[in-house]
Amino acid sequence: MIEKVIGRLFGSQRLSYRRLLAWLASCGFFAAGLLDGDGWVAITITYVGTDAAARALGAWRSGG
Repeated sequence: MIEKVIGRLFGSQRLSYRRLLAWLASCGFFAAGLLDGDGWVAITITYVGTDAAARALGAWRSGG
C-alpha cells in the first residue's frame, strides 16, 4: 500500500526508500533546529549522489 502511495506521489520515477528516509531525517533535524541549511543540503546531496552512483554502477555492470 505504501508503495502505491509513493508511486502516485512521484509518478514513474523510482524513489529508493533510503533516499526518502535520509531526506525525511534531515528535514526532521532541520525542523528541530539541530541542523542548519548547509548541513541539510550536504546530507541530502550525499545520499542522493551515493544512490545514483550505485545505480549507475549496477547498470554498467549489467551492460545496460
